[in-house]
Amino acid sequence: EKRQKEIEKRKKAAEKERKRKLAEVKKQAAKAKYEAEKKKAEAEGKDPPPEPEEEKAEEPEEEENEEVEEEPAAMDEDPPKVTLTDEEKKIVFRKVPVPDMALFALNTSFTKFSVPEKDEGFDDIKYEWAKGGKAGEYLKKWVLDRKQTSRVEDIAPSNWFKTKWALWQRTLNAWSKKQSDYKAALAKKEADKRAKAAKKAAAEKMAAAKAAAEAAKKEKAKAEGKEEEAKEEAKEEAKAMEVEEPEEEEVVVDFEAVDIFGVKEVNDVGGGMPLFKDFLNEDWALVSLSYELQLLVHAFRKDCNDPERGGIVMEHLGFYYNKYYGKSLSAKSFGVENDAALLDLIKDAVFVNKDKALDTLLDEEMEYPQVFVKIEEEKKKEEEEEEKALCEPSQAMDLAAARKEQEM
Repeated sequence: EKRQKEIEKRKKAAEKERKRKLAEVKKQAAKAKYEAEKKKAEAEGKDPPPEPEEEKAEEPEEEENEEVEEEPAAMDEDPPKVTLTDEEKKIVFRKVPVPDMALFALNTSFTKFSVPEKDEGFDDIKYEWAKGGKAGEYLKKWVLDRKQTSRVEDIAPSNWFKTKWALWQRTLNAWSKKQSDYKAALAKKEADKRAKAAKKAAAEKMAAAKAAAEAAKKEKAKAEGKEEEAKEEAKEEAKAMEVEEPEEEEVVVDFEAVDIFGVKEVNDVGGGMPLFKDFLNEDWALVSLSYELQLLVHAFRKDCNDPERGGIVMEHLGFYYNKYYGKSLSAKSFGVENDAALLDLIKDAVFVNKDKALDTLLDEEMEYPQVFVKIEEEKKKEEEEEEKALCEPSQAMDLAAARKEQEM
């Protein structure tokens, strides 16, 4: 309502101004006409015309009395005072939603940031927010803190890493071949046993038939008086049948009793049996991941060459993994939801330390990385024992049979 009244008031003021200007124009026109007629009369020697009467100015219309709403009087109170916490008082720079630099540019250059020094050629240096020494300390702390959380964008795998990675791939392929050869040898041995058993059964059947024939022959010889001659022939034939192929002595290994970390060579714990004989694809995947991440921890420290960096934080694990191995690290492909759960699967090889960075207790210069096989086999053994403890005896037997069938 107040807005409507204001609009009406403005309209009336505009109309009034328009009438005033129109009256002014008419007055000027009448005056100009009088002056022209006066000059004309003077030129003709006539009396000048009478001056035009001025029109009475219109009396201003009385403005409507408008209701003026009284504004509430200002309260005589002091404005509220802003109070800052101790943490807020320590903030020197205002945080803005849009950064001053692109993240990549900042990560590749912030380690070179420094405060100006007079010996760099400056005539004078003035500090607005802190004196020289404190400014330098602040910047140094800022750089150090950022090193713990930022990515090393331009890091590149060194020759040391490439050599170790190539050695691991050759070793892993050799183990895989050994497992395949061992399973093939077992299958062949089982096939030979079945063939030998069939051959023995056939020989026994033939011997029984021959024995029956000999008995008949013996009876006939006895009837004909040639008993001694038949006995000699039977002895010769029996000797020929008794000759069998010698069986190879089989080395028996009690795999359940093997001391996993006491094994000298995982390729052969006895009788050509490898420690990893029962490994499935998921076991090999975890062995590979264990080695890859511990190698990544060591390679990062070497290639970064900055003792002030604590290591690889979980947030950047995927970035560095892709940088070094040229592939993505997917926790879900291992059956878990995130990287933290993934590390829990290989916690004996790689873990997160107190500084929230990846770490490992394994030696970076191991010549033969068979410890990763031992770690995985030990974990498999513990899991099997837990399963047996939870299952009834009959269920445990079914579980073992199912596992054996899966391995075949």
